[in-house]
Amino acid sequence: SVGIDSAAAIDKSTNVGMSWTALPLGSSILSVMDISCRTTSACVATVNAGKLGSSPQPPRLLIKRDNSTKWQLVAPPVGVTGLGSISCATTANCVAIATTSADTGKMLSTHDGGQSWAVVSSFGTPGSAQVLCLDATRCIRAIGGYASSGPIPEIAALTRNGGASFSHAYTLQKAEEIAALACPSRTDCIAVGSTFTQGMPSPGEGAAYVSTNAGTSWRRVSVPGSVATMNSVSCVDAHLCYAAASAFHSNTPNSGFGMLLVSTDGGSHWSISAQGSNVASATVACIP
Repeated sequence: SVGIDSAAAIDKSTNVGMSWTALPLGSSILSVMDISCRTTSACVATVNAGKLGSSPQPPRLLIKRDNSTKWQLVAPPVGVTGLGSISCATTANCVAIATTSADTGKMLSTHDGGQSWAVVSSFGTPGSAQVLCLDATRCIRAIGGYASSGPIPEIAALTRNGGASFSHAYTLQKAEEIAALACPSRTDCIAVGSTFTQGMPSPGEGAAYVSTNAGTSWRRVSVPGSVATMNSVSCVDAHLCYAAASAFHSNTPNSGFGMLLVSTDGGSHWSISAQGSNVASATVACIP
């Protein structure tokens, strides 16, 4: 669990989420953008260090290795001004998305569990970006949405060399934002997000896409009409998946509510599992 807490920015559960304990990080963390764990004790998180209201608040990689009881803050390569999505395929190999002051995207890579990082490739205006690795060399990246230059098309691209280069770019139909990626098998993958372009998301703008060839091509699938954004997706196995979504009864902002969607066919079809008028929707994680 990641976020902001008075004692720590990362909490841990050892009973399937029934209770949580704040982890002593040994460093002052302002916020956590993403986290990836390959074992119960090996994790890498992208964070902003420092304290609220004080300066500086530099981007950092927060790492914990299997053979260590302590968390360690690691500086990214020179020129990185922001960090985002991260994915670790093994305890040693991770890739992360970074941004620079020039509003360009960088792919960072580590092969020692996060102790050292290098820029391995670059891409254009990043907008919103997500990355998910299938193994130590194969990863999927989805970029797009809005950037300082305005709206940019949402595309999915693949790497087969650990992020050194990406190819087979595929435009996701009408997508403006991809909020999360999941691959319940080595070939089947899901991307979720929204098609909204500006202002408040509206009913019918939730978007989900599936790939049956490890991200080479994608097709859009339907979701319930009240869904405005799909915020996260996670799968129990190759068939059973859940997604957290934000939905609206109408186009007015105060008609929004949270929703949990379920798919029993790896993301091809989605139905409502639970919803609540006073329940906000954030994220969901499933244990295989």
